[in-house]
Amino acid sequence: MKKIFLISLIICSFLTISYQTSINAQSHSTKTVNYSTDINLFPIKQDNKWGYIDKTGKVVIAAEFDQASFFSQGLAFVRKDNKIEVINSRGETEFYLPNNVNNYAAFSEDLALVAINGKYGFINKKGEIVITPQFDQARSFSEGLAVVKIGNHYGFIDKSGQTVVNPQFFSATSFSESLAAVRFKQNDLHPAFIDKTGKVFFYLPNETLGNFTKTDITEVTSQDLGYEKSSYNLSNFKASITFENRAFSEDLISVRINNKYGYINKAGEIVIAPMFDFADAFNEGLAQVSIKGKCAYINSLGTVIIKTPFDYYNCSGFANGLAQIQVKGSVGYLDKSGQFLWPLTK
Repeated sequence: MKKIFLISLIICSFLTISYQTSINAQSHSTKTVNYSTDINLFPIKQDNKWGYIDKTGKVVIAAEFDQASFFSQGLAFVRKDNKIEVINSRGETEFYLPNNVNNYAAFSEDLALVAINGKYGFINKKGEIVITPQFDQARSFSEGLAVVKIGNHYGFIDKSGQTVVNPQFFSATSFSESLAAVRFKQNDLHPAFIDKTGKVFFYLPNETLGNFTKTDITEVTSQDLGYEKSSYNLSNFKASITFENRAFSEDLISVRINNKYGYINKAGEIVIAPMFDFADAFNEGLAQVSIKGKCAYINSLGTVIIKTPFDYYNCSGFANGLAQIQVKGSVGYLDKSGQFLWPLTK
């Protein structure tokens, strides 16, 4: 899902996000971090083993694991001696995952998503199952609710496992900033945005519903970021949400218009013109975008703050001041000045 460990968190190779991106097979998936949790330690590689640094670049857990995920809420999943365990920030084992767990995701809102024999449920920080694996697909909790799939449709549950919004959607994002994007049918041209009761707040791009009135858009001109300046006639406004893991982030959402990507706000106004090959969610004031296939980071004005020589899919968004870069098995971290805090190592 826009797109990330994941990025989202780049989630390390064993912490797959395939179950997230499969929620909408048509969405564009990236490695992305889990922005809803506090990432205070970052996985690094030394001599083909995994350990952890803090945000200053200091090694705080020695590289001794075969695989390692990002920390979230003080815990991380690691693999060692063919066992998957959950460790704390001192590197101590809290508990082991049972052998029949075949998928999992980082802790979010004190619960972690796990799949057992192909069904998804949730465990607490003691490793206890608190929501029985029963769903065909699911996502981590966000703002008190989690996306789940029952049969062919998606809905939302609360932390007791009770259904809050009945399964009725062809696809659905997690809630962010009190909104989730959904499609009722596969052939829906644009998503609807719902509140936590399941009521439609507004449709993208230009319908009026309830108290929401979209601002009229006629034409927008791109900023000069290395592209030829051009105008976009939006009288036939055909836009689509670009990532399915979150809806709005920092009051903006990425959309595709005429095969280029930009951002709209909650009033339906284009605030960053569609000029990028791809664009992901904002976090910590920056968003990861693709410029001619290369990873860059922009601010909320659309100004490029950091350019990199790395392919877009080798980068993650920023979390706690750092963005992860993966190149040919090596892992490093950029700070917000665009400099490596931790060089690419493997």
